[in-house]
Amino acid sequence: MERRVNQMLAVVAATALITLGWLVAPTALASIDADTTAEIVFNDNREPAGTLSDGILELDLEIREGDWHLLGESEPAGRVLAFAEAGESPSIPGPLIRVPLGTEIWVKISNSHDTTVVIYGLDSRRDGELRPLRVPAGNTQIVRFLADVPGTYFYWGAVTDRPLSDRAFEDSQLSGALVVDAPGAPTDDEIMLMGMWNDGRLPSGEPDLGREFLVINGRPWPLTERLTYSLGDTIRWRLINASKSIHAMHLHGFYYRVDARGDIARDTVYWQAQRRMAVTERIAEGATMT
Repeated sequence: MERRVNQMLAVVAATALITLGWLVAPTALASIDADTTAEIVFNDNREPAGTLSDGILELDLEIREGDWHLLGESEPAGRVLAFAEAGESPSIPGPLIRVPLGTEIWVKISNSHDTTVVIYGLDSRRDGELRPLRVPAGNTQIVRFLADVPGTYFYWGAVTDRPLSDRAFEDSQLSGALVVDAPGAPTDDEIMLMGMWNDGRLPSGEPDLGREFLVINGRPWPLTERLTYSLGDTIRWRLINASKSIHAMHLHGFYYRVDARGDIARDTVYWQAQRRMAVTERIAEGATMT
């Protein structure tokens, strides 16, 4: 016996998106002029990026502008910035960085955009201080750090010094998952990264909430990924909120156990007595949950 379970967005969207005005008709998406801009692909966070050898992960990242057909190939595209692994299409979310504990990570980042991009999260976690990396337009930077604490993390970028809470437009999808696996820990999990994007501005310049899209792994409802499981399976999900808003995550007809909560800098794994069964958990901007 099998039960089809939608991805987290799919199971909450019918209530949450309509209530908050996040459900947008395809015709509301602004059209853009066609040119040679790269096509952005969806990333389901299943295949780690880069090359891992002898305890070192080497990854070439690029910041590129692309056309994002979030509502389907037949609908107009949005124009946003996205991360890409060198030689590959840009993706939303960005390439998955997933390594065993103790891996040294070398990342080269090239910025083909015409504005400086500041990147956060590509750093060790032991001291709790994450240093931003500034990549000027047309420049390349190299960062090396140690994956020294297991957990669910992420990296993100913004134009100039814009905070995570202000990313609504062209840089709102510059996010990627970063997972550090403890020795012997299961790796058969689903990684779901949430984002938000606004396809319009009010006369004041503020985001038009009537043209706002909530996405998981680059897809909005009802185009979110469907997941199929067998009765009795143990399912592990890692949730990352890289958007600018709090989200109440719940399943219809199911309880789930919360094993860990964290953010971009730290991840707290609960010991057995702290774990709780939940129907709904609020995830703040920049927060994570397993």
